[in-house]
Amino acid sequence: MTERAKRLLQMDEGTLFTHGGCHVFALALRKRFQYPLVGVRVQGKGGCPHIACAPEPRVVLDVFGWFQQAEYARGELSELAALSFQQIEEEQLDSWSTQGDGEGLYVHPSFLVSATEKANTWIERHVEHFNGIDKRPIPGLCRIKKASALDVWK
Repeated sequence: MTERAKRLLQMDEGTLFTHGGCHVFALALRKRFQYPLVGVRVQGKGGCPHIACAPEPRVVLDVFGWFQQAEYARGELSELAALSFQQIEEEQLDSWSTQGDGEGLYVHPSFLVSATEKANTWIERHVEHFNGIDKRPIPGLCRIKKASALDVWK
């Protein structure tokens, strides 16, 4: 496992699941609730998207809870028109997988085991926000307050 991945596992859930572990969290949600996967990216930008779930049309569900697509865009300090939300299949994740540092979905086996445990613990802790009973962001969390990419790469 890379040093970056080890540091990432030491950080809060918001950072872990937005800077290299988003796919782990989305897959944990999919396994537990059978939600479809969605890739979120800036329009026209290639590379690896942020992986989340789309339990309902025009809804994004990730580590921070439920968001309408427009709310999600505001949380990312973006315009809705600047983001694309594309349903994806689990098999597509392989094309963005990496075991090294850099852009991509980190898939080192030790990382996947530890991150999946953290994802399942977080889901259980906030289950009402992930099972659809409380369809809103998790109170007290903010997309903007997570660690920056620079913090992760230190």
